Amino acid sequence: MTLRPLIAATLVLATAACAAQIPWRNPNRPKEQWSRDWNGCKRQSDAGMSAFHSDDGGSSPLRDYDRAQTKRQIDAELSMCMRELGYTPISKSED
Repeated sequence: MTLRPLIAATLVLATAACAAQIPWRNPNRPKEQWSRDWNGCKRQSDAGMSAFHSDDGGSSPLRDYDRAQTKRQIDAELSMCMRELGYTPISKSED
């Protein structure tokens, strides 16, 4: 399929755009530190989960489910890391 690389690139760009706004707040740290903390936690959560998940490119009826589960686990790891650094999530109404 030739659409697969295009879809993947679109998802990467959309994710990067969302990451530009850090959805966490910590009044005890300067705002300049927020993105460094976010990126550090993101790298840590991605690296931790990559050991458990590999996409062999093969077809499997459960592949989409596995990808969704992995994303939820990565998001949970990221959230835990940010909370450990003293951040609290910003609700949509506070944007």
